[in-house]
Amino acid sequence: MRRWTKAVDIEGGVRAGRQCSPRPRLQPVLRWHRLTHRPLRSASMSTHRVVRLFRNGRNQALRIPREFELPGDSVLLRRQDGCLLIEPLDKGKLLDWLGTLAPLEEQFPDIDADLPALDEVDLD
Repeated sequence: MRRWTKAVDIEGGVRAGRQCSPRPRLQPVLRWHRLTHRPLRSASMSTHRVVRLFRNGRNQALRIPREFELPGDSVLLRRQDGCLLIEPLDKGKLLDWLGTLAPLEEQFPDIDADLPALDEVDLD
């Protein structure tokens, strides 16, 4: 037979309106971990979030929240004024990039001028 009680003490083991086994307490690290991945209460879809850094082998890493997802599978990471900037890589076409370059004004040097003449090869 179930023993119904008032749900007042979640940490002590009473939850969902009935008595149950005591819930294990979360470690402070886990509790902190869960809070950092929750959206800020002040605004949804905000422009900043606090996220947790962790180690992945010898590298330091962070999880990027869903609202900050970047397209593609590669990014450009650079340090500027003591900050780390993460920018998506624009995989534009080579011809588009070459079109942005200024034309060359000097002629290419003739690198074959010093070489001896090649022997004619008859392939028949």
